[in-house]
Amino acid sequence: MHRQTKAALILILALAATLSAAAAQPRVVVVESGPELTLWLPAEAGQEEQATALDEVARYRQAWSRLAGHDADLPDLIEVAPGGSLRETLFGTLWRFTNSTAPPSERAALWGALRWAVLGDEAPLRAEVERFVSGGRMDESFAGGPALVVFLTQEVEDAAFLRDALPPGPHATRLKAALVSRGLTWDRLWNRYAAWLLARAVEWGLVKPTPGSLPAVWMLDKPLAPSELLGWRIALADPVAGVNLEASGAAGQGLRLVHIFTDEAGRVLEAGLCDVGQGPLSLPRRGAWLWVFLWNASAETSGQGAALTLWSSFGAPFSVVSASLRSGTLDLLLRQEPGIADFRLWGPASGGSRQAPLATFLSEGEGDQHYRLTVPAAGGGALRLSCRTLAGGSYAADLPLGESSP
Repeated sequence: MHRQTKAALILILALAATLSAAAAQPRVVVVESGPELTLWLPAEAGQEEQATALDEVARYRQAWSRLAGHDADLPDLIEVAPGGSLRETLFGTLWRFTNSTAPPSERAALWGALRWAVLGDEAPLRAEVERFVSGGRMDESFAGGPALVVFLTQEVEDAAFLRDALPPGPHATRLKAALVSRGLTWDRLWNRYAAWLLARAVEWGLVKPTPGSLPAVWMLDKPLAPSELLGWRIALADPVAGVNLEASGAAGQGLRLVHIFTDEAGRVLEAGLCDVGQGPLSLPRRGAWLWVFLWNASAETSGQGAALTLWSSFGAPFSVVSASLRSGTLDLLLRQEPGIADFRLWGPASGGSRQAPLATFLSEGEGDQHYRLTVPAAGGGALRLSCRTLAGGSYAADLPLGESSP
């Protein structure tokens, strides 16, 4: 055989062997996600990554159904391209298959909310909170992004309501209709949403209000523009059990008071919102720092001449003077501070040690007040009383029961 021909033949055989070996290498890892879906993952995906991918698909389906209002339309076979982060690539693949089933006007909000729910990515939500802080305004542009969707899924426990309200729709029309059908108001939910956004801003260190200490008096030297916020941060001394506050001189309507308690690390422990002008309010202490904000929730300038007075409280907003349980009737004598909205009685749940609500009743106001309640049979044993203040705070105490009978 000619020497050149022989060399060419050897080269062809070597190349064929290389291609055959390459073809024998598995290009993908096949992972079954139930009988209706198969994943083709990059060949280098190990067992841990395969389990992570299956979990991501399950969480995506669950989140899509909850946020988009219908099941995710996925094919029987999904191939995930190699390269980059498997979680990110898989999310992008799932999004490409499903986003066309959502109205174009809702896709940006849905995408951001899905990233938060599936990947734990806070970036889309943080962008809205940063816009809220930098603008110092709370307008209805915040009804069209992912933050409103995340707020609803975090703060609303009624699954039937969420099914009716999500996705919120253009200008939150779907959400507003769900509120109306239940006799609820958009303004009230919007106020809660504003307080929630502000709490996220505090937790992420995006707001730097004026520091202060107790007692304190702040006066507005100029009215607040529509949607404008003004705040203060107060360090709470160890002996302080709570903070009492009172607003006076507020001119105009729509002024709201937002309070946020955080620990030393800045984590939000409690937040609440109420109207200004409800009289003295009591905030049982919940952390090392108290953040207080005045917010003009109206469409008009408001707050001209308003003053906010805060002082330390070294006692709970209520104390139990006496409590006795006799033949299923609970007699309570409570000594109350101003600013309590209502009370809730708690007792052991039927068949277990978990506490369950037994009764809810409105506060009769400041001073010594007598209440008589019927306690269900399952409520025998240790009882606990909690109050909710007009400013959104809460406090609880065990009932020292006197003479009782079954």
